[in-house]
Order: sequence, then C-alpha cells, then structure tokens
Amino acid sequence: MTVISSLTDIKDKTDILCRDEEIAKATSNTLAYRLKTPAGEIVEKYEDDGDLGTGKKILQIMQLNNAIGTLIICSHWANGGKSVGPDRFRCMRDCVLDVM
Repeated sequence: MTVISSLTDIKDKTDILCRDEEIAKATSNTLAYRLKTPAGEIVEKYEDDGDLGTGKKILQIMQLNNAIGTLIICSHWANGGKSVGPDRFRCMRDCVLDVM
C-alpha cells in the first residue's frame, strides 16, 4: 500500500515496484486505487492482471474502509499449477486488511 495524490503517482509507483526482481516475476500484480481529485471527485479503478476478480475485491475492501489517496498492489506467484480456488480471495483480503 502506498499513498497517492494523482493518476501520475499510480504509474510512477507501480513502475518502481515492478523494477523489483521478485515482484516482476509474480504471476499477477493485481491493483486497485482510490483518490480524490482537486474538484472533490473520487476516482477509483482496479486491474486484475489475469487473476480474475481479485482487483474488484481489493477495491471493495478499500471502499468499505473509505480508503482515499491509496494504491494497493497484491502480488501472487503460481504454486506449481495447483489451484487454490476461493482461498486466494481470503488470503488477498487478509493481506489487504493488514496493510490498511
């Protein structure tokens, strides 16, 4: 999780994170963000990066906790082809709540 104040911050901070060798190797780097524009409008978006539904879940947690000016990126690595199924949402939720 990191603090953001503009759409430019999102790209800059995502680029910095993905320079990390381990993060770059992740199977997916799902993200969600929420920020308030100078006009007071809330801008929010998520990207699943191939992990269908995960970005939306992160955004929902952020909405429920009224997280504003926040970018959360959740990375995960494949576990040898074994599907973790719905447990991935529990793990992601726990990680997101821990960083918030």
